[in-house]
Parts: sequence; structure tokens; C-alpha cells
Amino acid sequence: MNTLAGMASGLGAIILGASFLRLARSDSSERLYLVALEYGFALALFVAGLGFIFVSALDSVLA
Repeated sequence: MNTLAGMASGLGAIILGASFLRLARSDSSERLYLVALEYGFALALFVAGLGFIFVSALDSVLA
């Protein structure tokens, strides 16, 4: 994996996770399951984004 591409995709996933987090904190979703789903997507995207960044950084160190 190209290091720059991995970092960019990780940053994109983190930004998308932040937008889901902001959506979950807003009062536009009144149903509990929608708020839980939005928090779940935010957490999954944060973890995936950090994973992309970690793997691409580790790949550049070990290469």
C-alpha cells in the first residue's frame, strides 16, 4: 500500500466518522436506534481510519 494513499484514506475515514458523530449529537435524530446507529458508524469509521493510518505508517517503517 502506498503510504500517502493509506494516510489519505485513513484521514478521510476519520473525517467521515466525525461527521457521523456530529450528526449523532444533533437533535435531528429523535429515535434511539438511529442515534445508536450513528454512534456505531462513527466509532467504526474512527477505528478503520486509525487502522489505515497505523498500517500505512507501519508499512513505511518496515519497508
